[in-house]
Amino acid sequence: MLALRFRVLFVGLMMSFVSLFGGSGAQAQTTTTFDTCHPHCGDDMSIPKVTLAPLSKASTSTIVTALNDTTRGCNDMLVFPPKKEFGKELYQIDCLRLHYKKIADSIPENGDYKGVKAALEDASRKLDRIVRQNQDLTQPVVQIHERGKPDATIVDGGLRPIKKERLAVARAAAQKVIEDTALIILRSGEIPTRRNVHYTSISVAVSTNLVVLRSA
Repeated sequence: MLALRFRVLFVGLMMSFVSLFGGSGAQAQTTTTFDTCHPHCGDDMSIPKVTLAPLSKASTSTIVTALNDTTRGCNDMLVFPPKKEFGKELYQIDCLRLHYKKIADSIPENGDYKGVKAALEDASRKLDRIVRQNQDLTQPVVQIHERGKPDATIVDGGLRPIKKERLAVARAAAQKVIEDTALIILRSGEIPTRRNVHYTSISVAVSTNLVVLRSA
């Protein structure tokens, strides 16, 4: 009788596994959605919807590409129409801040990339604080567009300038934020080890954003 119960339980578990993951090809999926009860569901035992984003080369590549685009966008940004007195270096910290926020917003709250999301959100908040503390209120907030494309905005929302006399200090602070963010992401990928190669790639991409702050 005990052996029979064990076989029934085993078959039930195997059927649940196949139903949930759809066989051996399930690992190729990029998103799995199911309902589960969070430890703090509440007295009504409501079940929040949880979306998992499993690790994949495609997902990691998407984040890395977005970070590489951040370097290009914030390093080569142009105001439209062009202004002779426009100093792009004054707006680059806020450009980094906005890019990090948008990338973080695109990453699910739960799943294998939540450590990246948290790190980029924190970086965006810190860069925002640096901009607010050093902002030049006498200069305009500007919109950044692609070269020759007045309707192709690189980032939505205006970018705030830093005071020229405060630029060196602000850049040093922003550089520290980016360096710390890259290190946090790298360490976040250590456990579990399957995240390591993915988080390392993302950490390296964050580090390349330092080029923006070192440009003349």
